[in-house]
Order: sequence, then C-alpha cells, then structure tokens
Amino acid sequence: MNGLFNTVSNAVASGSNTGNSIMANGDTTVLAVRSYKCSQGTCATSMSMLYTDDLNGEVKCLEDNASCVLDGENARRGMWVAGTGSGTLILRALTFDKGYSGNGGGVSIYSGAIVDLKLLVFSNNRATSSSYGGGAIYVYSSGTTVNAYGTRFNGNTADSGNGDDIYRHIGGTITIHNTCPSPYSSNTPIQGSALDTSGTINGNKYSYSCTPYSCNAGSYNPTTSNLLSACQDCGEGKYSASTGATSDATCQDCSEGKFSTSTGATSDVTCQDCGEGKFSTSTGATSDATCQDCSEGKFSTSTGATSDVTCQDCGEGKYSTSTGATSDATCQGENRQDLKLQHHQGCTLHSVGHPILYL
Repeated sequence: MNGLFNTVSNAVASGSNTGNSIMANGDTTVLAVRSYKCSQGTCATSMSMLYTDDLNGEVKCLEDNASCVLDGENARRGMWVAGTGSGTLILRALTFDKGYSGNGGGVSIYSGAIVDLKLLVFSNNRATSSSYGGGAIYVYSSGTTVNAYGTRFNGNTADSGNGDDIYRHIGGTITIHNTCPSPYSSNTPIQGSALDTSGTINGNKYSYSCTPYSCNAGSYNPTTSNLLSACQDCGEGKYSASTGATSDATCQDCSEGKFSTSTGATSDVTCQDCGEGKFSTSTGATSDATCQDCSEGKFSTSTGATSDVTCQDCGEGKYSTSTGATSDATCQGENRQDLKLQHHQGCTLHSVGHPILYL
C-alpha cells in the first residue's frame, strides 16, 4: 500500500506483496482525514486504491466518522484483499466511494481472508460484470469470512442486477451484524434484489439504527442521510461550535460590529471587526459593506463598534467634512473662540488693531 498513510505502527514490509506494502502483519495503519484519489498519486495498483496479500492488522481513519474517503473516480476498485495469513484484517471508519470493477467495486475479498468491516460507508460503487456482481462488496472462495458491523450502503449498483450491495460467491461466508439502510426482507434474497448471493447471508439485517450522519462543527445535516456529503456548511456571517447539528439554527450570527466572509466557521474568531471610523448595528453580516461610517464632524479610533456612540465630535472651533474619519487629524480650524467675528455691545472686532468704541 503506497502513499496513503499518516502513521504506521511497527511497519516492516512483509507478505508476498512487499513491493507495494508499508504494512506488516499486526500493524495499525491510520489514514489522515481527506479524500484519496489515484489521480493524485495515492494508489497501490492501477486496479485498486488499496491492495493487501496475506496481511492482517487494521486500516482505519484518524477520525471514527468515515471521513477518510477512498475515491475510485469510477475507474478502479476501492480495495482488494487477497488472504489475511493467520490473522484478521480490520477495516474501520472508511468511505469507499465511486469504486469500479467487474466484481466488488468497493471491496473484493477472497483467498480465505478473514475480514471485519466496521463503521464503513459504501457509496456509488459499481460492479460491471454481466454475470456476478457486488457493487459494494464481493466475497469469494472457501474459507473467506467477512463480518460487517454498522455498514452503510447508498447508491451502489451491479450491471448484472445481482447484488447491488453485496455478492457472496462460492464458499465464502459473510455475516451482516447491522446495516444502514435496512432494505433486506430475508436472509436469502432473490436474484436482482439489493442483496444477491449464491447462498445464505447470516445475521440480523434490522438491528442497526439508521441515524443521520453526524457532521463536524461548522456544518449541519438537515436530512436523514448517513453520508458525509449530506453535511452543509454554515453560511457567511455565521459560525457553529456544535457537532451533530441537524439544522442551520445552530449556526450563530457574528455579533454587531463584526462581519465574516467565511463558510463552515467553527468559532467567532472568523468574525472580523468593523474598522476604525465605522460601526455596525447588524448581526450576521457577510461583508464590511454593513459597517457604516461615522458622520461628518466626527471620528473614531475604535474597532468593532456597535453604534455611533463611539464616534467622537471634533473639538470646539473645529470641523470636518469627511465621513468615516479615523482620527481628529481630519478636524480642521483653530480652537480659539476669541477669533470668532462677532458684534457685542456696540463693539466691532477688526482683524488688526484694537476695538473702536462708537459714542
């Protein structure tokens, strides 16, 4: 497995695919949270995103919410598991999206492999074979044993009409402990149903509660979908520190005197202050256009002002024709009342000389 991993414990290449492996038996391989694509150079082979041969251990996402997405780009399978030696391979909290292969567009498991699938999401995967199927999962050969826990399926297809989600073929065993959604009516579905096999699928199909996807802070899921793609960001001028939100009601407005052009914000740190010489009485502002200028004859050195109270008057004897002034440097004129021209008690003030008294 090349180029996909964030951290690996005790990594010493082993097994027959040592040229393609940075994982040894018993290792835990942790994927960083992001979307992985072969077009970005993150593939084990040209046919599969990941490939293991007689390796066991665990491959999991750094976060336990299936936010590590293996995107097959409608061109290749998500993962190919060829045996697990004497142990079990655990795949945990991964999303296999747009996988594409003859059988098992998401994951193909065979050669006596023992695999536990935990909290996985299979979405939009496709099996192109005209005979078999398994849009999401294909299980093949004697001794192959697969257990699925909390597996989620959405939009997977098989061109043959056989097993849009899962196809068990010749000898393998798969036990479904819980799935989401739960469309299966029996342990032996007929050909062409969502789940098609050549034998009995073990397990209770209805034990898993199909809860909506729990989104990260800064976003919310207004639907019942259990996919990450259902999450919508809080809009500009808003933020949310809540996780698992189901509506934009949890997205709080930036307060008065502030604005934000960011989406998906998780705190009010993204809310920027209106600048000096300005103020705003609006909440949830999406640009500084809502920041109003201090009027003529006033100035303000404050930021984040919520009213024009912070706008100070130019001093006595001074004036300003500027709006949005940020200091009293814009205030013009002398601050001396004795230079005002005035008439008082018959006295006239001249520009030079002394007052003249008329009798």
